[in-house]
Amino acid sequence: MRKDARAVENPISAVFDLAEEVTEQHPKFKRLVKYATVFIAAWLFVDFLFIVGSVPISFPFLLILFTSLFLLRWFDSVTARAILISVATISTFLILLLFWGPRTIILGAILTGLFILGIVLLNLIHEIRTFFDYYWIRFRVIKSVRDEDPVMYVPKGETSVQRVLSFLTQRNPDLMRDFSVPGAVMIPAILKGRGQFFYQFDAYASRRSGSLWRVLKLGYPGYAIYIKSFAQKPRLQDLTALKAAVEEITAFTKLPPRRVIALWTRKSEESLDDEAYDFLTGEAGVIMGGVSLMNCSLELISENPDGTYDFIPYVSDVPSGHR
Repeated sequence: MRKDARAVENPISAVFDLAEEVTEQHPKFKRLVKYATVFIAAWLFVDFLFIVGSVPISFPFLLILFTSLFLLRWFDSVTARAILISVATISTFLILLLFWGPRTIILGAILTGLFILGIVLLNLIHEIRTFFDYYWIRFRVIKSVRDEDPVMYVPKGETSVQRVLSFLTQRNPDLMRDFSVPGAVMIPAILKGRGQFFYQFDAYASRRSGSLWRVLKLGYPGYAIYIKSFAQKPRLQDLTALKAAVEEITAFTKLPPRRVIALWTRKSEESLDDEAYDFLTGEAGVIMGGVSLMNCSLELISENPDGTYDFIPYVSDVPSGHR
């Protein structure tokens, strides 16, 4: 039996318990979303057959209508969305013209309206699934941070870059497996950006995206990890330049950034400037634009003289399970 929703003993622990209860329902929710997606997709296919069976010449217009509305989920730009909606509106109008007649126009309007409704529902289901996946991953990250040792020790290694790579693989077995592939890690790396400029990094690791992602932006997107080392404390302009460089490279490679690390070998008397700190904690989201919009926090990892790491912000790299 469920507890009384109004009864609260400790607000902080109650919030975390509530998050755990919601997270436990994630597998059940994913199944429900999958069933709903299959049902709506099946109905769309049947509706598609009805429309094409009634007016065969409507086939290309239906494909254009489906593509334009389906792609809305991948675009946040107002201009791009306006173009797609305009194309969908024109396609709908042309389909209705093909049904023009005293008896067929009503049938055409009903079938076309249901077809559009089905696509809209698929997009809404995608948004709901994305939200719950984000919530599930966010909870796992917060829980992992809560359960971890608050002191992070620097592993052994000849250079700070090798040490931070060892640190990442120790905390995530998936990365250890990926890094063992020949050519997966480059130390150092010179990478090409979208504007035909080249950028230098102290380390770059990547995993190739799946074929389905490269064609339809579905499936496994791959990832890239960037590490830039700083002997002196990074300034605001250094962090801004690092963010811009990664965005340029990402636009060219189409690999979403998984970690973007500014690695600082810190001296005991040095401290980060306030403007650089505010940038890291507030504005340093590295954005991948295009058909899929992703972002990744820019992270400063400081290697301290006492053999420990500091993180601004702390980016947990718990295995996502989506492979």
